[in-house]
Amino acid sequence: MSKLQVDEIVNKEDTGSVTLPKGAVVTGVTTSTSFSGSASGLTAIPAGNLTGTIPDARFPATLPAVSGANLTGIDVAPSFSGIASGSLSNGQTVIITHDGKVTGITRTDLPTPQEGQIATFEAGATGGAAMQGVYDPDTGRVIVVYCDADASNHGKAAAGLVAADGSITFGSEATWHGGATENVGVAYDTANDRIVVCGRDNGAANAVYNVGSLVGSTITFGSYGTLSTDGCREVKVAYDTNADRVLFIYKVNTGDAGKCRAGEVSGLTVSLGAEATFESGAILANLNSVTYYAAAQKNVITYTMASGGGYDGRANVATIDPSDNSVTFGTHGTVHSATNVSDCDSVYDPDSERIVIQFIADSVINAIVGQVTGTNITFGSKIVAYSTSSYNIASTYDTTNDKVVLMCRKASDGRAQMLVGNVNNSDNSISIASTTQIHSGSATRIGGTFDSNTGHVVFFFNDGDDGQKGKAKTYKTITATTNMTDGNFLGFSNAAYTNGQTAKIQIVGAIDDAQTGLTTGAKHYVQKNGSLATTADSPNVEAGTALSATQILIR
Repeated sequence: MSKLQVDEIVNKEDTGSVTLPKGAVVTGVTTSTSFSGSASGLTAIPAGNLTGTIPDARFPATLPAVSGANLTGIDVAPSFSGIASGSLSNGQTVIITHDGKVTGITRTDLPTPQEGQIATFEAGATGGAAMQGVYDPDTGRVIVVYCDADASNHGKAAAGLVAADGSITFGSEATWHGGATENVGVAYDTANDRIVVCGRDNGAANAVYNVGSLVGSTITFGSYGTLSTDGCREVKVAYDTNADRVLFIYKVNTGDAGKCRAGEVSGLTVSLGAEATFESGAILANLNSVTYYAAAQKNVITYTMASGGGYDGRANVATIDPSDNSVTFGTHGTVHSATNVSDCDSVYDPDSERIVIQFIADSVINAIVGQVTGTNITFGSKIVAYSTSSYNIASTYDTTNDKVVLMCRKASDGRAQMLVGNVNNSDNSISIASTTQIHSGSATRIGGTFDSNTGHVVFFFNDGDDGQKGKAKTYKTITATTNMTDGNFLGFSNAAYTNGQTAKIQIVGAIDDAQTGLTTGAKHYVQKNGSLATTADSPNVEAGTALSATQILIR
């Protein structure tokens, strides 16, 4: 084989490179400063050595479909990264702060009741007898039972729907007893979806009752029945969810004894058991109460003894046997005996599993916590809940904020007061967190209930400064504040982060999968404490739509 050794090869004109019409085979490395011509025959060129821009015309009109299953590190979900202010948990709702950091949504509760709105349920004058209220969880309505002074004190009731802002819309009043009525009571039978009312027939001095059904805000009652014809007073009722029975209590004329009857609701009637005696001694014709104590599946009756019993305040535990609607009792407990007791009222605290009894002694409002064990009741220490001379008491329980709510009427000016309390079940004590005047006008009678749907306490009263009209006013027992506004909600934390870390926040368009208990297909809103619910809070901030119980598409 011949070998050609040269330093430079040019064409014969010495003007350029040579032409090799038969091609050339090169063994070894060829170094060129540039390449011109078709590269269709070039093969095995490392991709890392290719540079430059590929002309648009070289791309096909439709790119071939390829699997992306093995692609990693590609994040297409909308997100924002910021410095965490405080710790964040995975899936926590997050706001952006004024300095550009991200922090979790929190709620702060202030012990200052928040005033709602006022509405009229009776445009005429309401009577001087007590008002009572109850909440119907099936229709989400509050119900007030009262006496219509412009209709010869007939026993009536009205149902109202409370809105998120505290406004109330009442339906038409319904008559449950077409005669002069007083000492009214009311309970709600959750098993049969019925309103059970009771009171004293002033004309005949009988204890009477009726049963009503509720559709929307319209109440329909059956015919009233009679519990006792023995000169009765102070008729009240409670519903026992364990026995599925109602328990009526009342004072009779014979020996001024305390009596009761249990009954089963069916349709718009009650099948009553035999009358039983919870107190054989003489009791006063003052306010008494009966309250279901869920933890013990018993009923607690509170009342005041007459002079023969030293005007003591007492409580007795009642057990209903649903097989025959009979009632048995334990040994009574003494609520207070140092000084004379007048009115007694009670409310059950389901969170502490205790009963709170408020009573009037020495003309002021006292409160004490009771605990039922078996068929007996024991008490913690009494406190003076409101030291100003008062009367006309009522009570309810705020299940949203775990607060006992006591109501009374100040003697000097007739202004109704709201006392918000906390129960400590470790020592059976109660403390009062706030005292608020409910209404600027006087109120002869008061009652109340709690709307668990909107979180409002609803007070019922007759407005002494407006023709004794029957009115209702809403309150929240605390003032809840939040660091969330209607504009600073950012999204959901993508993982757990500590203070100062760079946190990735999933924002609008992303899907967060770290939630629990969502309602699939429903729009969810951010609450003051950062949780999610299907109803809007204040401020009204939409979080997104639930794709499953654990996933939400952020809106």
